[in-house]
Amino acid sequence: MGILPGPTLDQLQTLQPRMVRRNSISSENSSVDNPKIVLVFFIGGCTSHEVSALRSISQQEDSNVEFVILTTKLINGNTFIESILELD
Repeated sequence: MGILPGPTLDQLQTLQPRMVRRNSISSENSSVDNPKIVLVFFIGGCTSHEVSALRSISQQEDSNVEFVILTTKLINGNTFIESILELD
């Protein structure tokens, strides 16, 4: 973030007890009750395999992380070929 122009702000937010998600994807056996929530941005698109990989990481027994995924587009084989053909 340091190479981008403009000021930056780092802020740690904690969940209030009533805001904790009950149907969490993260491991129920985790030693810490409140999972860390990580925002993942895919600019230009991502594939379902990348989403699946993040889900797999969050479901590991020792993981205390939940991912919120934001993307500009979901990419599959057809949309990839279409984007190449548009370059002509």
